[in-house]
Amino acid sequence: IEYLSRLFGREVPEPLAPAGSGLEKQVFRAKVYRAMKLVEKQSDFLEFEVYKMKICRPMKSIEIAASVGVSEASVSRYLRRIRKRLQDALRDVVREYSWTPEEAAEIKDHGLDADQDLFDSALGDIYASMEEDHKPSGELSKTAKKLSSPGGG
Repeated sequence: IEYLSRLFGREVPEPLAPAGSGLEKQVFRAKVYRAMKLVEKQSDFLEFEVYKMKICRPMKSIEIAASVGVSEASVSRYLRRIRKRLQDALRDVVREYSWTPEEAAEIKDHGLDADQDLFDSALGDIYASMEEDHKPSGELSKTAKKLSSPGGG
């Protein structure tokens, strides 16, 4: 709050949401989603898709390899590469968008500093819920389809 007050040059009220609230959870999830989107944009399409298959479906490496037509060793290499980029991006995003020590510790609090399986599982849960939040609602989707169809509008 003190930081925001200095930033805006006036007093900023205390947050309306109490500590541990759903709002804090949403803000953290948004940070994770941001990190994932940054890594997705900077990564090879196939490598990131392989990682998403691992965390969102979840599939075994041998199944992923068969479905995308690469070796299991390549899948393992892609997973390691993307996971490392995600860990780095997540640390950077949380550091950049956190104003308190408690916010900076969120990675640990949400199990995202754990071993690779727990990291992937926690990330998969967050990513799936954020993707669901970003899907257009039924009415919006109908309007978009109507506008994009020939002669729509």
